[in-house]
Amino acid sequence: MSQVSGRVFAQSAYSTSGDGNEGKNIAIGGITGYNEGTISLSSFARSMSSKEFIDKSMATALDDSANNLGVASIHGDLYVGGITGINAGTITDTYVGGALIGGRDYVGGVAGLTLDGGEISQTYVFA
Repeated sequence: MSQVSGRVFAQSAYSTSGDGNEGKNIAIGGITGYNEGTISLSSFARSMSSKEFIDKSMATALDDSANNLGVASIHGDLYVGGITGINAGTITDTYVGGALIGGRDYVGGVAGLTLDGGEISQTYVFA
């Protein structure tokens, strides 16, 4: 079983040269950027315990202007999802909860983009 909580940020970009996406963070997910296998029994969710132990006066120092410390959050440019950025495989029995998911294009609670043959089932999103 896997579980991810807290914040996920992309630090580098992947793009094909000349496709217009140079310098953008592409295919970002709480579990994986690109899935062509199976993701199951997984969650990307708010960590209540973390929120309780972080001093709210640290919000400015941690660049958290919304004071959402402890809230699961993920940010990217293209293909951003709570579980995976791009899904070409199977996602089942997963949960995304209390999360902030942000991007410029192709953003989803579970997957930013699901390719032909990709499947999502038994999944709950409260984001």
